Amino acid sequence: MSYWWVNQGDSFEEARKLGALWAPLEDKGGKKQPSWESLDLVKEGDIVFHFAKKMVRGISLVTGESRVAEIRIRDRGQWQDLGREIEVEAQDFDFTINLDEIPLELRIGSESGIDTPFDKNGKVKQGYLFKLPQAGAQFLLTKLNLVNSEDERPLDNQVKDLLGDFSGGTDKLITGTFRREQRALRQHLIGNKKSGQCGVCGRALSSNLLVASHIKPRNECSEKERVDPSVVMLACVLGCDSLF
Repeated sequence: MSYWWVNQGDSFEEARKLGALWAPLEDKGGKKQPSWESLDLVKEGDIVFHFAKKMVRGISLVTGESRVAEIRIRDRGQWQDLGREIEVEAQDFDFTINLDEIPLELRIGSESGIDTPFDKNGKVKQGYLFKLPQAGAQFLLTKLNLVNSEDERPLDNQVKDLLGDFSGGTDKLITGTFRREQRALRQHLIGNKKSGQCGVCGRALSSNLLVASHIKPRNECSEKERVDPSVVMLACVLGCDSLF
C-alpha cells in the first residue's frame, strides 16, 4: 500500500463528485511533468490525501489504476484533452487539517528516493500528485483518530481494517476504449455554452458535467449512426449517462 498527496485547489469538490483524479499527458507545449506521470504509479487499494485551499480536506481509496481518459474537470481550457485518470472513492470523514498543523520535521524530512509533496522549507510544492512518506500519512491518520498510535501493528494493516482489504482484488474489468466522435457530437449539442440541460433528469448543469450520449446504444449503432447528431443527447455525468 502507498500513500499519496494530491494538490487540487478549486477542483477538489468537482473531482470528489466525479470520483476521479486526472492529469494531462503533456502540457500544451508538449512537455511532460513528473507529478502528472505519478498517476501511473498509483495502485488499487492505495490511499490519497486531498489538499485544497491550504488544508487537507479529504481521504480517498483508489479503486482503479491509471488509464487514458478525456478531461472532465472545469479547467479544461488549460490542458490537452487527453490525460491519465484513476478512480477513487471518497471516504466519509468530515475534517480539515491546516498545513501548519503538520509538524515541520515531517514536511522537511523526506524518505530516500521519494519525491515528497513538500519543498526544503516545508511548503507545498507546485504540482499535482506526490508520494506521501508513511510517517506523514501516519501522523494525519492518527490526528484524525482513524488509527491508534499505541497499536503496534504496521500502519497498512490498521488502514486495511479501517477501509477494507482489497489486496485479493475485486475482479473489476475496465474498458478503455476512446470514443473518437464524442468531442464533435458534444460541440454540436452545446457549443461554447457554459451550461446545458441533461436530457434524462432535466437538470440545468455546468457544461463540464454534460457529455454526448447516444440515444440508441452505441454498440448497436453503425459507424454512420455513431456520428449522426440526431441520435445523441446531452446527459450528465452525475449518474444519468451511466444509467441511460
